[in-house]
Amino acid sequence: LLNSGGRGRGGRGGVSNLGGFRGLKDFEQFQAAYYYIGGSPRAYESSNPSQTPVPDGAERGLNYVPQPNDQKLCSTCVGQAVATAAQISLAYALRRPVEQLPVSPLSIYYCAQGGRTCLTGWDIQPALLQLENNPQLLLPKKCFDAANARDTEAELSDWSSTCATAAAGSTKPECKAITKEHPKYKCTYKSLSGFYQIQQAIRRSGAVITRIAMPDDFEVQFNHTKRFTSGLELPPYRFNTSAKVAYAHAAVITGYDNDNFTWMILNSYGRGDAADQTRLRGGVTADGMFKIYMGLAGVGTPEKSYAVLCQPAAGTTDNLHGEESWLQRHRKPVDDDGLPPGIKPEQQCYKYTAVTGDTVADIVDHFDLDIRAFVRKNADVVGELANLTFKWPMTLRAEELASVLRIVTTATEGVAKQAPFFACSYFEASGKEATVECNSVEAAENSACEAKGIVAWFAKESNVTTVDLSHNRLSGGLPVQLAAKWRNIDELLLSNNR
Repeated sequence: LLNSGGRGRGGRGGVSNLGGFRGLKDFEQFQAAYYYIGGSPRAYESSNPSQTPVPDGAERGLNYVPQPNDQKLCSTCVGQAVATAAQISLAYALRRPVEQLPVSPLSIYYCAQGGRTCLTGWDIQPALLQLENNPQLLLPKKCFDAANARDTEAELSDWSSTCATAAAGSTKPECKAITKEHPKYKCTYKSLSGFYQIQQAIRRSGAVITRIAMPDDFEVQFNHTKRFTSGLELPPYRFNTSAKVAYAHAAVITGYDNDNFTWMILNSYGRGDAADQTRLRGGVTADGMFKIYMGLAGVGTPEKSYAVLCQPAAGTTDNLHGEESWLQRHRKPVDDDGLPPGIKPEQQCYKYTAVTGDTVADIVDHFDLDIRAFVRKNADVVGELANLTFKWPMTLRAEELASVLRIVTTATEGVAKQAPFFACSYFEASGKEATVECNSVEAAENSACEAKGIVAWFAKESNVTTVDLSHNRLSGGLPVQLAAKWRNIDELLLSNNR
């Protein structure tokens, strides 16, 4: 939760003096992440109809992952990823086959303010900002002549010529009608700051855009023999100590597997079995997908991962009067006669029929609820929560212990069956490990946990000849400054430690 795709202990933008969180808000975010991971599907893939949103009248969901775009030799990966994420998000919102909503990546890339060529490249956040401010860039593929765009790149004296020439390639009336004042679609985006938020966004809108530091052994692990095999059937990309970063790239995450610690990625290198595929040495699979272990190549890095939420613009066929009918279809209001006891008619209530496979996160996301409040208000339904042990990387002073306990007590009130406490390990003079518990929100009552620890014990006991620290989960190096205290030790046992 704290390190896989998240900010890590202490977080960026400030050092945590408490070693794990800086205050109540930090702990509440950690608590929300804990609930979300525990209340979510352990694995999810936007191409799996048994997991994805079900269209009205259907019995199963849809495969919402489109055929991969192919950027060829151009540096248009950001435009490709943004267009793909927008296409998937539209399909999720409308519960419609993704093939019916093709979005032109080159319209986004070439027509954005400032202009760019095949080799210019782009970054994710500026691209999404352009899309949010200029929704007319979100064109169906039929409204943008990609071949014309590439053919006019040599005319660098007028950046707008590439876009204008390509857009003029379509004479369809519905394409001409798309303007900034009257766009076909509208999108918003959000920078994701944590592991659980990435997985939440995948379940809610189908995909997340991420940066990837492409390693130079990618074409080795996915060599030419993999071109005709689905990336979801192949082993994930593995860490290689000798691999170096070859170039910056962007793609979309369409799924995850928390049991095997992998992300599912849709790339923009086309299909491996396509007749015009140019990457013949490797780096591409039959369906353009590949898996990668979490924590590698920068996939899911906070503030380099973005959720995109797109919907039909008001006045278009799918949203004629701006009533967002797709939401009304999936959220059915409860009639006044059907309200549960204690609920007033003026309060907005909706029907929800749970189905096999539903999770707490499904319900929370469906209604845009605060998962912490949901768990607290439905404690009798959710049941007793599992105990959580949070290991501190340092020894805390008594006042710090009290501060942490006050924070945790406040955040878990009404949910926790047991009051929070610290269990602090130390070593007795005989070398035997022992623990002491501290559970007070008053610093003076936590003094028993303050002075204990391996450092204090070694400082006092210089005549011990055998020290057994087996099974103690030690990590890292032993403190160099204590070496002088150990010069009389004949035997130091460290078996079964980390």
